Amino acid sequence: MKSITVTLNGQEITISIEDQKMLKKMIDSNLADLDETIYQRLKVSSPAEVETELETMGDDQLLELARLIEKEKGPKPLNKRVRSELFKRAGIGYKQLSTYMSKKQREYLESIGLSWR
Repeated sequence: MKSITVTLNGQEITISIEDQKMLKKMIDSNLADLDETIYQRLKVSSPAEVETELETMGDDQLLELARLIEKEKGPKPLNKRVRSELFKRAGIGYKQLSTYMSKKQREYLESIGLSWR
């Protein structure tokens, strides 16, 4: 990793590696708190409601939800739906998630920091 330069409120800011690590922890914990309420709601929702909710989520929210489900060993049907939505957005085959994932699907999950097992 290296320093990155971003523009916030019209000003360019250079973020060092140490700052990136600190910010990542802060952002992850903040997003995880938000996603727990979504996760709790999705666990008890009908399949149609879950699918609609997942389609309307942003990419960052969907990824954080996938990480939360993985961390908590969430219900398999919900995990499959989240992964299916991730694959659909990445342009990878998403209909065949019954038993085995393709190599491309496994590599994609690893590239975004999720376990494929």
